[in-house]
Order: sequence, then structure tokens, then C-alpha cells
Amino acid sequence: MSEVRSRVQQNDLLLHEAVIKNEPEAVREALRRPTDVNCRNNYGRAPIHWAASRGNVEIINLLIEAKCDIEAIDKFGMRPLLMAAWHGHLPAVKTFVQAGACIAATNKKQNDILQCACARGAKDVAAYALTLGARVSSCDASGDSPLALASRAGHGAVVELLLDNGASVDAFNKVGRTALHVACEGGHCGVAGLLVARGAAREARDNSGRTPLHQAAVHRHTELVRTLLDTGCNVDATDNVSHAGLVDSYAGLLTNASRICAPGTLDIYPVVS
Repeated sequence: MSEVRSRVQQNDLLLHEAVIKNEPEAVREALRRPTDVNCRNNYGRAPIHWAASRGNVEIINLLIEAKCDIEAIDKFGMRPLLMAAWHGHLPAVKTFVQAGACIAATNKKQNDILQCACARGAKDVAAYALTLGARVSSCDASGDSPLALASRAGHGAVVELLLDNGASVDAFNKVGRTALHVACEGGHCGVAGLLVARGAAREARDNSGRTPLHQAAVHRHTELVRTLLDTGCNVDATDNVSHAGLVDSYAGLLTNASRICAPGTLDIYPVVS
């Protein structure tokens, strides 16, 4: 019995390897042997997870035909549909949806299919998720909306898609930060400019009293600070811990060309997440 079990476990490993290597013929060969199509690795991932991450529809269909569990959940709460969305594979996403995968499923961070796509800049997947009824106002465990996730990563095309589909430009997360705040944290000038152009509140305060300008300054994004100042952001804004003159001092540097440091080198106060 132990010898049979060992042989099956070896076949399970071969199936994983065949899927990871993205080789349909090797997958077919592995499936002809005694094997568990839902066998897991140390991360709780089954072969169908790997197929989803690679976006190989042929292999996905082979595993589905072999009766794999399309709702298998790994240790991070990721299902194959979410994995395909995360990696931006629209044909794979459609294959899972057509096979009956739960489109409302979320991972351990409560990211759904739309949020996974937005965080990774997969505009076509995000657009498809919206046609399936994904909520543009949904929030993950941190309170981040799809718009915030796209803004944090600097995905301007996705940001525009979400705004065009009714996303609230000033929605805030659990620490009170808007999409403009998180775009400024990451130094994404293009996204920040787009959000401002679409009406984002430039003086919005997070739970620490910080404005988007504070966030750009504290993370030393020199060019973005210039951009925000050009839009009329208040350099005298104070936060809840009285960093009163710090942004103002930064603005002073910007107005004096002889004193401007190289972009990204100004150290006006400590980075706080």
C-alpha cells in the first residue's frame, strides 16, 4: 500500500511540474497515470492554480475535464479565478467564469476579481469584471477600493476606466486615505494629475491629518510635490502631529532653484507609513 501511495505522490509531483512548465502534452501524460488532480503543494496550491497563473486555457480545460476543483483555495485565499485575474489573463478568466467559478469570491485580504485586476493593472480583466457585475465601490480588508488599488500602483488606464464607471474619486480607506493620497505615496504624477483633473479633493485629510501634499513630501517625491503646488495645494496645511512648517519648507526649496536637491533626495521628515 505504501508503495502505491508513493507512486501516486510521484505522479502528483509530475502533474505539478508539467503544469508549471506550461506543457499541455506533459499534462495529458501525467493525467493518464494514477494521480490526484487536486494535489496541493506547501502553499496549498493545486495544479489548477498554476495553470491559472500562466493563463494556459488548454491546460485549464484539461484539468477541468479531469474534474479538478475550480474553487480550490490556497493558503492566501486565492482561487484559480482570482489567480488568473491577478496575472491579467483574460481568456483564462473567461474560461473559469464559463465553467461556473464564483465571481464574488475573495482572498484573505478580501480582494475580489475586480480588485485583483486593478491592483495589477489588468485593464481588460477589470473591464470584463465590471460587465459581470463587480462592484466598483467594493472595499478590501484595508478599506481600499479598486480605484485606490489601481492608484497606489500607478495604473492610469485602470484609474480612468473606474472613474468612467462611477468610482467615487474621494472614497477613503480605514486610515482615511483617498486614491489621491495613495497615488502621492507612490509618486505617481500621472495618476495624481488625472485624479485632480477628475475632481479629487486636493486638501483631503487622512486619520493623521495629512493631505496628499504631505504624503508626496514625506515620501520625497520631488516632481510630484512640484505638480501639486502648481495646482494650488496648501503649503501651510498641518497634520495631527504638528509637522507645521515642513511642507512649507519643502515648497521653499522648490521655489529656489539654487537650493533644489536632486529628485528623490530631500529628507525633510521621517517616512511614516
